[in-house]
Parts: sequence; C-alpha cells; structure tokens
Amino acid sequence: MIRKRAVQVILLMCLLVVSVTIVGVRPIPGANDPWPYFGQNLRNNGRSPYDTSHVDGTVKWNYTLDPAYGIRNALSHPVVDRSGNLYINSELKALAFDPEGNLIWNVSLFTMISTAPALGPDGTIYIGGDNQLLHALNPRDGSVRWTFDAGSKIVSHPVVTSRNVIYFGTSDGEFFALDGLSRTPLWTFSVDLPDEPFLHGRITTPAIADDGRIYIGSNSGHFYALNSDGTLYWERFLGEEGIVSSPSIADDGTIYLGFIDGLYAFNPNDGSVKWVYQVMDRHGSLYGVWGTPAIGKDGTIYFGAADNSTYALYPDGRFKWNLMTDSHIHFSSPAIGADGTIYIGSYDTVFYAINPDRSIKWYNITTGAINSSPAIGADGTVYVGNVRGSVYAFTGEKAEVDINWYVIGGLVGIVAGVSLVYVIGKRRKES
Repeated sequence: MIRKRAVQVILLMCLLVVSVTIVGVRPIPGANDPWPYFGQNLRNNGRSPYDTSHVDGTVKWNYTLDPAYGIRNALSHPVVDRSGNLYINSELKALAFDPEGNLIWNVSLFTMISTAPALGPDGTIYIGGDNQLLHALNPRDGSVRWTFDAGSKIVSHPVVTSRNVIYFGTSDGEFFALDGLSRTPLWTFSVDLPDEPFLHGRITTPAIADDGRIYIGSNSGHFYALNSDGTLYWERFLGEEGIVSSPSIADDGTIYLGFIDGLYAFNPNDGSVKWVYQVMDRHGSLYGVWGTPAIGKDGTIYFGAADNSTYALYPDGRFKWNLMTDSHIHFSSPAIGADGTIYIGSYDTVFYAINPDRSIKWYNITTGAINSSPAIGADGTVYVGNVRGSVYAFTGEKAEVDINWYVIGGLVGIVAGVSLVYVIGKRRKES
C-alpha cells in the first residue's frame, strides 16, 4: 500500500513539475476580464497584466462600420472580456466581436451613446446614454436586461467593482454609486456645475484607490476625493477652464490628473499639489492634457498632450522624454503592456507602439483620427478604434517556447529522489 501511494505521489509531482516548466507563471485565464472598462483597473492606470512583446503591428483583423452613418461612427474605448470578446460603441450602436473579428451582434439603444462600455463581474455590459438611461446588456445577444433612469444624460464611462457597484456621473452633476443587483443607488454626490448655464456638467471617469476612496473631476474645475460612503474627503479648485482628464492612481497612492496647463500630482491625504509639469511650447503657450495618464510598473507616467506629443515623466515630475506626432493627442489615453510597451493613438490617424526608451516599436496608419484609447486582451492582442468607424486588432507571432528536457529531467529526478527517501524512511520507522 505504501509503495503504491509512493508511486502515485512521484507521478503526481513529476506531472506538476513538467506542467509548471512548460507553461510557466502567468495570469490565470478566465480569472477576470483582461480589460473590463476604460483605464483597465479601478486605479485607472492603463496598465495590463498581459505581455505584448510579441505584438509587431500585424493586423489580426479590422472591421469598419457602414459609412452611411458618417461621423456618428466615431468609436469609443473598447473593452475585452475573459473569453476574448471585444465590446465597443459608436455614437449610435453597441457592438460585440469575437476574438477572430466576427461581428457577434450590433444593437441600437435608440439614443446617442456618450460613454464607453463597462463589464460587470457576471459579464453584463453597462452603457450610458443621452436618454439618461444606464443600459445593462446581455453579452450573448446585446438584449437589454434592465435600465436605470439617472435623471439626466450619462456623461462618464461607467466603472464596476467586483461587488457589482457601478459608478458613473451625469450632466446635471450627480455622481452615482449604483447597486447592480438591486438596481438602486447606494448614494449620490453632487458636484459643482459650470457657471455658464449653456454648459452641461461633465464628470470624469472615477479612479478608485485600494482603500475605497474615489477621485473625480468636473468641468467646473473642481477635483474631489470622496470616501467610500460618498461623503466628501477633500476638494480642490484648479480653474474655471474645467477638468476633462480622468485621474489615475500610482502604486504609492499619488493621484495624477491632466489640466489645461499640464499634469498635476496630488497627495492623497489632503489633496495638496506635489508637483505640476507644464506642457508649453517655446513661446510659452500652454497645452492641455485631455487624456488620462497611464502609469508603468516603475512609476513612469505616460500621457498625450495637445502639443502633438506623448510624454514620459519620472514619478517626481521630472521630464524623461517626449515623442512628437503630426497632430494633437486628445482623448486617446495610453495603454501599457506587461512588457512595458506603450500604446497610444493620435489625430494624425497613426497608432503608435512605443518602447519605454522612447523608440518606436512599430506604428500603423489607420483610416481616421484616433480618439479611442487602446485595450489589451489576455493573449496580448491590442485593440483600438477611430473616428471613421474602424476597429483594429493588432497582433504578432509568439516565440516558441524552448523546452529544455535536461532541466526537466533533472527536476523530475530530484522530486523522485526526495519522494523515495521519504518512503524508505517511513518504512524503516514502521519496521
């Protein structure tokens, strides 16, 4: 009996060693969605856990909407679920694609769509509309599971927690924490509205810290830190020009936010400004940062600016590098692969893959200006849309894994030897 059990243990250990050696350490597929909403994660830092080092700009597939819809075909920021399906909105339709680029469904919500989609923990797709409804869609066919009337146009991209709490803002200045199960608000927070009565309120996509604190900006120029129960923690006024950029949170808790004059770094404890990096030309003219900054594993901050550049800053705000394009970068916020490659689109119609040292890894000229922010799938595929209604999937050939059978044999031998020593020792004690 002991000998049989020992053989079973040895075989099991050998299989385990071989499996770990061949597969390697990597995120568990299906554990969560690789890009569930704008910004990838609750910190909104645009950083993917998946490697894109093999992506060389090869177009895996691309799909263009019917041009009859014209400019209303401008595509939002895409999201990717755990099955590799892609969800993206035009201004009139919500669309779903399988990993090979086949259109699964496209549906009209009978309203203008101002937000990107967001994925809930059960796969439900949440989309805000100008008809003041938050739509919950079935990922299988795009049918509407339910709607929630927010009272005014939904203007910020929804974000959904693992507990199915949905955060979003409206044009009348209300920021919601909505229970996705009961479909009732847990709380709301009212932001200051712009002084000009003809301007609608706009609330940025939230960034949520590990302690549950929530950071949002508004186009009245106010930046807010909210406690997890919706009460105000601190508030800062940056200027009447208004805040368009959504915040992102670094690993040390620092909050980064773009504004009309550059990039700000805030202390999370009291909202004090750590530093400001001003983006200006040689004549002293200021250029705004409209997109959301992304944050690398080493703390480097990447963002696009209206001076036609992508910037990289050190965590203390010092200049690292910038890369000029032929047109401005507005709402295309960077995405970063686990290998450190930075992806961003420009109004010059070009989609860029940039190495951390500033060199261009590859680029692709698309059919139109890019306002969409990229998303990264679990297999490393990079997705982006443009204002002409085209969505692109970029890939490349993965390098074959070289299996060193000598190493595997050695490991198996070690495991077998240890197991055998254990069995012999146990038998001696029993005898």
